[in-house]
Amino acid sequence: MSAKKKFIGFYITYKFYGNDGIESTAMAIIGKNFKSIAKRFMDEFGVVDDIYEGEKTIEEVMESIENYIEKECEYDNFLFFSYEYWEMEPKNNVELLESKNLLDIPACLKLGRDHFNDFDSVMGK
Repeated sequence: MSAKKKFIGFYITYKFYGNDGIESTAMAIIGKNFKSIAKRFMDEFGVVDDIYEGEKTIEEVMESIENYIEKECEYDNFLFFSYEYWEMEPKNNVELLESKNLLDIPACLKLGRDHFNDFDSVMGK
């Protein structure tokens, strides 16, 4: 019997500004490997082209998304995109992407605590 492979997870916050509005989001994303996380995250942003070229870090994924938004989307005035992320230990080995509005702080805390074993210790650093 082989050991179960542990999933990986990230808690990501991002802000997006443009003429179409402002979005601020906290997101829990869990996957069996980094490629599945990158694909799921790009799908969330509506990246329709297959731009996944083997990104190995969240920074590379976010850069690909930002480049896509700037160059390929029909946003008239894309102004700003920023993010922060923390790698965390998922509570369950399930593919997941769940998000909450960053302005709803209690919901964002619950999101992290519901899906990550080490949320409080990582965020407390």
